[in-house]
Amino acid sequence: MFLTGCATTIPQQAPLTIPSNMLLCQAAPQVPNNPTDKDLAYYILDLSNAGDDCRDKLQAIKNIEESTNGKK
Repeated sequence: MFLTGCATTIPQQAPLTIPSNMLLCQAAPQVPNNPTDKDLAYYILDLSNAGDDCRDKLQAIKNIEESTNGKK
């Protein structure tokens, strides 16, 4: 009978792999020239969405990193 508790090799953790789609954020929108109120409203919404995209991806990367390091 073999005892695994006496093994001399230490298990190695696989390297952390971040999916490539998580490393690129949505581009910020271009500032409109001579904007109307409607143009400004859409610009603000698009800018907010781009920021949300980056924050969401950063949180997902943090969650991946913490789960592979045993933290939570």
